[in-house]
Amino acid sequence: MADDEQRPDERPRPKYGELAPEGWVWHPPADANRLDTTHPTAEPDRYGEHGDAGQRTAAGPDQRAPHADSPWFGPQNPQNPQNQQHSQGQHPQNLYPHPQHPQNGQSPQLRSDAPRWNMTVTVVLIVFGFFGATNSIGGLLSLPTAMQLMHTNENLGDYTPAGSVQGTLIAGAITVGLIWAISTGLSVWLLVKRRMAFYIPLIAGVVALIALLGFMSAVLLTDPVLIDFYSGLTPTPSGTPTP
Repeated sequence: MADDEQRPDERPRPKYGELAPEGWVWHPPADANRLDTTHPTAEPDRYGEHGDAGQRTAAGPDQRAPHADSPWFGPQNPQNPQNQQHSQGQHPQNLYPHPQHPQNGQSPQLRSDAPRWNMTVTVVLIVFGFFGATNSIGGLLSLPTAMQLMHTNENLGDYTPAGSVQGTLIAGAITVGLIWAISTGLSVWLLVKRRMAFYIPLIAGVVALIALLGFMSAVLLTDPVLIDFYSGLTPTPSGTPTP
């Protein structure tokens, strides 16, 4: 008897009512609306799709989606707008920070590299270069008159300009003017960029001076009488010397 009491019960457990008493018949519960299958239930939202609000209302609080209380979706509480927003697949704003881009028509502020005196010195040099270029052009165009005066003072006779003198003088004047204009534009561009620009007028002044001396030398070389006089080879005076 002791062995029979300690032996486990190996009989199969009832699963589908096999061991129900004879004559027992299953009857549905009295609440017919609870198991009413004639009305379709609201399907849960998939991939952020919004369900029909009317169906969710008709379904009632007892017929919620199977994933309503899961930790991935959170509880479905209609009185909490944040939970409802997450359950419908709407991501909260500012969840992922976006890079800030400048709006249209706005550019990032440039870093100031040049000191304050850079603008003052550059403007002064540009103005000084303007007056220098103007005087250089005027002196270059009046070079034939100066050469005629030298002929008169040294009794070398009349000065007759060569055919290429006029074209050389015009080319020299245009070159000096372009050097000043280009240097001024480049200096202003650097000032707008807030960079060092004072050296541009200085370089332009040196280049303009070299160009001016080159064109003047080209004009002087067309007068062999003046060249021989200053080289020590005194030509025969064309005029009669005064006793």
